[in-house]
Amino acid sequence: MQVLGHKTWRRVTVSEVERGRRNVTVPELVSLVVVLGASIERLLDPRGALRRYGPKLLFGVDPEHVNVPGSTAVDPQHVTALVCDHEQIVEPEWYDLALLRTITYSRPGPDGVV
Repeated sequence: MQVLGHKTWRRVTVSEVERGRRNVTVPELVSLVVVLGASIERLLDPRGALRRYGPKLLFGVDPEHVNVPGSTAVDPQHVTALVCDHEQIVEPEWYDLALLRTITYSRPGPDGVV
């Protein structure tokens, strides 16, 4: 990572990222794709390399209260649709401009349109 311009990346940085104590920036994510030889889709898939199971991705202020308006959980098999829409298209539904109601997923047709 340091060779690609991320001078502050050290072993402790990797540990912080793995434990969820540090977020990765978009430029760092792109560099991780190069360093690890994995796609962004693979890096963000919570099911791991074998795509068997994984945690839900929680949106909202408090992960303990997923059913509160504005909070929602994305099942692991749908997380990659947030990054790559060739298999599924994400369709958010809003209560208003500030609160997310739900997220649905649809398959694109042969021309890539829902």
